[in-house]
Amino acid sequence: MKNLLISTAILLLISLVSCQSGQESVGGKGKKRKKTDPVSFFTLNSGQYSGATEAATLLIRSEAQFDSVWQVVFSNVEPKPERPAVNFENQAIVVYLAGMKSSGGYIAEIRSVATRKNQVYIDTHLTTPGPDCMSASVITSPFAFARIALEGDEPEVVLSHTETAVPCSN
Repeated sequence: MKNLLISTAILLLISLVSCQSGQESVGGKGKKRKKTDPVSFFTLNSGQYSGATEAATLLIRSEAQFDSVWQVVFSNVEPKPERPAVNFENQAIVVYLAGMKSSGGYIAEIRSVATRKNQVYIDTHLTTPGPDCMSASVITSPFAFARIALEGDEPEVVLSHTETAVPCSN
């Protein structure tokens, strides 16, 4: 029941944040995405164990949204880490939730953030254990939070994602 409530809360937050998926940076043979401006970001928190069981990438623009997501992600932690202060007049939070995984060895990362006109490009990456890797038999839900500078109206969010399996040898 608790997992159902957490999953429902995540899905509700996704609809509130209104992120829109877009194309990856290369479209068609030789065509590249138009020039974007890199945005510096600061990773606030990341880890393998969260209360968020559904995969999502979120751009958070308000205290209420940030508090709701923070409470869900750290619902399985006591005491909860202190939520960082954010000035939402000129900053936003990017959250990457990798979803529930059946073992350890996963690492969630926000690789880059860039802007172009009224668009924010968010590139996430998930490192996964390779097929020959020994990893802990434990349920994980990797996540990452980052703070970015962002002003203005609600931008269109364009997502790109990659995954890399780490090779292991016996």
